[in-house]
Amino acid sequence: MIQEELIRKLREKYGHGNVSPEHPIGSKNIDVVLKNGNEFIFYEIKISGSAKACIRDAIGQLMEYAYWPDRRNANLLVVVGEEAIDDKTAKYLQYLNNIFCLPIQYEQISID
Repeated sequence: MIQEELIRKLREKYGHGNVSPEHPIGSKNIDVVLKNGNEFIFYEIKISGSAKACIRDAIGQLMEYAYWPDRRNANLLVVVGEEAIDDKTAKYLQYLNNIFCLPIQYEQISID
């Protein structure tokens, strides 16, 4: 349901043809890929009890999808979860961006 809502929102904003669910990369599938001009944004959806846990569960997959084996496949990495992000977790993501130049964000999608 989270994936369906994310796809709906992205298609509404960027157009149907720019959003690819279960996009194949090698032998794996990325939950959602958005093509925005010449840039690609990879979305990994995780269900967990906190934004921090979602990030922990998704970061390895996103890194592999984006940089395996030795090239940059995505311009931005987005972890998607149901839980709101707290201040400490937001600071953690900012730290990863600053120290490692890792373009990663968190997006909350609530399903009522």
